[in-house]
Amino acid sequence: MEGRYCSRDELPRGKKTVTSKWVFTIKYKSDGEIERYKARLVARGFTQTYGEDYLDTFAPVAKLHTFRVVLSLATNLEWDLWQMDVKNAFLQGELEEEVYMKPPPGLEVINAPNKVFKLKKAIYGLKQSPRAWYHKLSTTLMGRGFKTSEADNTLFTLPSQKGIVVILVYVDDIIISGNDKVGIQDTKTFLKSVFDIKDLGELKYFLGIEVCRSKEGLFLSQRKYTLDLLAQVGKLGVKPAKTPLEDDYKAKRKGEHDNKPFEDATRYRRLVGNLVTWRSKKQKVVSLSSAEAEYRAMRKLTTELMWLKALLKDFGIDTPNPIPMHCDNQAAIHIASNSVFHERTKHIEVDCHKVREQVQLGVILPHYTESEEQLVDVFTKGASTKVCEYIHNKLGVVDLTRP
Repeated sequence: MEGRYCSRDELPRGKKTVTSKWVFTIKYKSDGEIERYKARLVARGFTQTYGEDYLDTFAPVAKLHTFRVVLSLATNLEWDLWQMDVKNAFLQGELEEEVYMKPPPGLEVINAPNKVFKLKKAIYGLKQSPRAWYHKLSTTLMGRGFKTSEADNTLFTLPSQKGIVVILVYVDDIIISGNDKVGIQDTKTFLKSVFDIKDLGELKYFLGIEVCRSKEGLFLSQRKYTLDLLAQVGKLGVKPAKTPLEDDYKAKRKGEHDNKPFEDATRYRRLVGNLVTWRSKKQKVVSLSSAEAEYRAMRKLTTELMWLKALLKDFGIDTPNPIPMHCDNQAAIHIASNSVFHERTKHIEVDCHKVREQVQLGVILPHYTESEEQLVDVFTKGASTKVCEYIHNKLGVVDLTRP
């Protein structure tokens, strides 16, 4: 550790030290088997002082939306998908601040008296470590000619006459894709020459999602994640159900009618708190009609589609045609398509009319969808078995256990 990551110095007058400790973990393979036992020396970041030991700490991570877009493009355009893992990523980030750390338990004896570690690298545990690593990686890639996406700062693209190379970063996990095979190989060689990095081959596992490629396309599975959740709530051995809720299920508030409240609220949040792209969210304002509520929801979707359009542009993909927006409320569609409903809409916030603006610009095109065709119902309502099976087929959800 000493030399590359730190040096032993006397603590300057007026400076404070950061304490440290050992962390012991077990690394697992994608199939759940034990890969290796790991011991890591980390700093106790809560002992740092803002303004002295650190300043900015924010570091972006890849959005799950962007990950799905990369997979979709790789499937439809037949791009390669590779994965690399950076070994001890934070230790490869440069530390700008002066940080002094006390020796960890077990090293006080062999350390010279009155000596502390002056850190050179952003070791794990420091508040600024994620930011230092992202800065190191991003500047390295941009020095190679890559451009950072404004829609997602963890997406880097390198277009050329031969095609495009795409890099998506989630801390120390890196996905490389694109149609420039030579450029991809050169990029992998370059990264290996700069960082201590491991080539994992074709993409198999990312953010808890198992990826399997076949002639039919990409199959995504969260089998291990699902089994872990079932084990946490004690439902590992229960029989599977064909619907997520009972038919025509009516939600009741816990705690009423002598019902016991939830024993552990954090368990519920873990189960439902990871829905990112598909979400049902309570609106903060009271709508005077269902059409107004749907119109506000359309505004949320409009901003999402504008972001998606900008993201696709970074991949070199233009979307000249309007993006279809499906809605099951005709009145909301009429409000978005023209301004004749002034008496009904004059009280609606100006930002909601972003929908109408984008319709007029030809960015989106609202389409009426029958309630029976609403795919989101499987996430928000107690749909029947028949409806669930229909929506599953529409969403491309398959049972991997079936022959």
